[in-house]
Amino acid sequence: MRTILALAAVTFIFGSAALAADAKIEAAVKTFNDVAANPEKRAAYCAMIKKMEEVGEDEKKAEAANAEMEGYFKTLGTEFEDAWAAGEGLKDGSPDLEALDGAMTKLDESCKS
Repeated sequence: MRTILALAAVTFIFGSAALAADAKIEAAVKTFNDVAANPEKRAAYCAMIKKMEEVGEDEKKAEAANAEMEGYFKTLGTEFEDAWAAGEGLKDGSPDLEALDGAMTKLDESCKS
């Protein structure tokens, strides 16, 4: 009986973690789609990406652009910050990472139109 209860508890704990990860990814995808649909936020995102490309790996440029980048994140909101960080720790090729990549690609493409 103890074995069954222990197994049920482990299943519940790990099942809950998987659901939480899926919910986090779903929320991130929704946030990226919402940004693409909102002209003000889309403009801020596109400007931020352009600035990131200009800065590249140059630490001095990155330091100089810090306040500007913070302004973009403020415009985009805390949900965007959470979505931006949602991919940390995901394995290459995982369904969650693919979902995030798809949403980011769609958002990036909205900057071209």
